Amino acid sequence: MLYFLPFASSSLQAERIYRRITDRVTSLGYTLSRRRIHDIHYWHEGVAIHETVGVSSANGETVLAIFKAGACFFICTYSRGVVWGDPMMACPSSTDSVDYFDDDVSVATV
Repeated sequence: MLYFLPFASSSLQAERIYRRITDRVTSLGYTLSRRRIHDIHYWHEGVAIHETVGVSSANGETVLAIFKAGACFFICTYSRGVVWGDPMMACPSSTDSVDYFDDDVSVATV
């Protein structure tokens, strides 16, 4: 899967928005991996969850970005990590699988 950012009208706009999201998440104190994540399968309170960039998330909003920071993963939607609030978190003990975008055009802070 080639990298995309939902709702972006061009690749330049996608990069600008992605940079803003990474800046927002790193401002919360997280150091992010440079690899861009397409989707993640994890468990939360006994429920299997599959979050995918561009698809409606468990909170009903579209997933805009998924990051790895240390051992945990952070799922960002408009109200969870993009504009306000903390991203949704999946820890390694609850994570089944992670799929990355094929084109590694990372701009995230290391």
